[in-house]
Amino acid sequence: MTFPPNVTDRMLIADLVDRIIHEADDVFPAEDARRLLRLLPPPPLWRQALGAFTGEDDAVQAGPWRLRHATTPRDALKGRMVLEIGPALAEEDAPEGEVALLVFQHGEPVRLLRQVPESASFGTLVVTRLDSLPWKSPGHSAGGLPAT
Repeated sequence: MTFPPNVTDRMLIADLVDRIIHEADDVFPAEDARRLLRLLPPPPLWRQALGAFTGEDDAVQAGPWRLRHATTPRDALKGRMVLEIGPALAEEDAPEGEVALLVFQHGEPVRLLRQVPESASFGTLVVTRLDSLPWKSPGHSAGGLPAT
């Protein structure tokens, strides 16, 4: 695998994400999630170690999807890795609530979360935060892509 992913790899990444997001309502193919993780560049460990936001975007765009590592230093210390999956649109054009978090524990997929914006008004001040709600758990797929 080369980084950044070539066109063929990006097409495969887009297909894997489509299957994870759209194949079933309550489960996603665990093997597809593992393959997706292997196809993406590794997370920037120096940034995880510092816990700092640098403004650099390490996202991979594949078809209609934009993927990036969203693992916090605390998650990394616990053996967790988080992939953020969202639409490949400019942030101001993306529909709200269209971001998913694919969570791995020691390299194995454990859950898929959906980020949902929650807003509260305090007079003229509006505060918005994202809540991560359970969406799908890993399962098996009847179909599948040929192994690479």
